[in-house]
Amino acid sequence: MMPLMTERCVLTPLSMKYLPTMVKLYRNAEVREYLGGIRTIEEVKEQMENMLMNLSSSYWIVSDKYTHHHLGFIALTPHHCKADIEVSYQFFPHCWGKGYASETVYEVLMYAFFTLKEQKVVAETQVANKRSCQLLEKLGFTIDCYIDRFGARQVIYKLEKKLKL
Repeated sequence: MMPLMTERCVLTPLSMKYLPTMVKLYRNAEVREYLGGIRTIEEVKEQMENMLMNLSSSYWIVSDKYTHHHLGFIALTPHHCKADIEVSYQFFPHCWGKGYASETVYEVLMYAFFTLKEQKVVAETQVANKRSCQLLEKLGFTIDCYIDRFGARQVIYKLEKKLKL
């Protein structure tokens, strides 16, 4: 898997050298508010090892192209339904509201549609996660359905390739 680039960011394939960044993300209460809460260092390490062994998924660390500071993490993985591919993301709070997520998630969507040849990408988030819902809608996702999972009301969004991106 090759790195991806946007105007301001580099998306580098995940490796264990990014464990410190992933620990910071997974232990940040604001980041994890709608993602099942914070994780222990050992849980993060185990999850990363599982990610790196999963050949059906793609994972990137998002960095500022100029400062090289890590901004977040984006993944393309099989969705729980197993029929669709899901985009998911976590960004540090200091990056929120600055367009990094929309810029980089858009690039990952282009990768999904034009490199992986996916016809549809889904995203699942808690209904209460208004920022994530706004981001997905800004990117052209539409609501597919609502479900109760992980102890909360979830909304599943979809974006089909035939839609203008």
